[in-house]
Amino acid sequence: MEGEHDAVRRNVLVWRVGGVGDTVLLIPVLRALRRHFPRSHIVAVGNLEPLSLAVPPADEVRSAEEALWATLFSRPSDELRDYLKNFELAVVYTEDEVLIRNLEGIVGRVVCWPPLPGDETHEAEHLLEALKMLGIKEEDPTPRIEAYEDVELEGTVLAVHPGSGSPEKNWPPDRFAELILWAEELGISPLLICGPADEVAVEAVVDALGRRVPVAKGLPLRKVAGLLARCSAFVGNDSGIAHIAAAVGTPTVVIFGPTEPKVWGPRGENVQVIRASTGRTEDVHLLEVREVLKLVLPA
Repeated sequence: MEGEHDAVRRNVLVWRVGGVGDTVLLIPVLRALRRHFPRSHIVAVGNLEPLSLAVPPADEVRSAEEALWATLFSRPSDELRDYLKNFELAVVYTEDEVLIRNLEGIVGRVVCWPPLPGDETHEAEHLLEALKMLGIKEEDPTPRIEAYEDVELEGTVLAVHPGSGSPEKNWPPDRFAELILWAEELGISPLLICGPADEVAVEAVVDALGRRVPVAKGLPLRKVAGLLARCSAFVGNDSGIAHIAAAVGTPTVVIFGPTEPKVWGPRGENVQVIRASTGRTEDVHLLEVREVLKLVLPA
C-alpha cells in the first residue's frame, strides 16, 4: 500500500488556523503526510508566520487571511474554485460546516477533524488522529522544527520568556528576576525573549532586576527559533515560544498555570513541565524551578 502511495503525486491542502503553539503541534501531521505522500506538493493554510516554521515538511504556506479564501465561507468564487481543483486531498481542522461543504464540492477527498480534543488527549496526538481516516498511523507526535535562521551565540545562554497569551499564565516577574540572578552567579548569560504581546511582562522583569539585560525583541519567528536552538536551555511560561524551544531541541522548562499540560504541554526531546497543584503560576516556587533547571543545563 505504501509503495502505491509513493508512486502518486498529488496536491494536498492542510487547513489549521491557530496560534503559534497550535501551529507547531501541526508539524507532525505535515511530516506524516510528507512521509506517506513523498512526491506530493503540500500546502498548509493558517497563521502565516508560525507556519513558516513548517517548511519543510510543507512545501508552501499561505495565510488564511488572504482574500482568496474569503468566499470559502459563503459561495466560492471562480478564482477559488480554479485553485482548489488542483488538490486531490484536503485535511481540514475545523467545524465550520459551510467551509467543509464547499471543499467537499470541489476537492477530490476531504478529511475534516475538530481542531481541539474533547478529552485529555494531547493536541498533537489529536491532530494526528485525523490521518487514520487515510490509513496513516503516525507513532511520533513530537514536533521538530527544521526551518530556522542559524544564529551565533557565545557561552552558556539561558533563554527566559516571561510572557504568554494571558497574564494568568505568567509566573511572577520577581521570580524570573531572582532566577536570572541565580543563573548569572553560575556564569550563565540570560537572554530575555520578547514577542509582540510580551513587552509589559519583560519590562516587569527588568524593573524587578533594577537593570537591563539582553533582550531579543521583535524578531521573526524563524530567527527566534534559531536563537532558541543555540541557547543552552529555555525557561518560560505556557506559550507558543515554549513550543518552539522544545521543537528545536533546546532543553526546556515550562511553568504551567490554569491550562492542562496533558493536552497543551510542549513536546520535545528534553521538556520538563512544572505546575502547582492549585493551577496557579504564583504557587510555583523558585527553588523548584531552579532544581529542574539544574537537571537540564549542561554541566
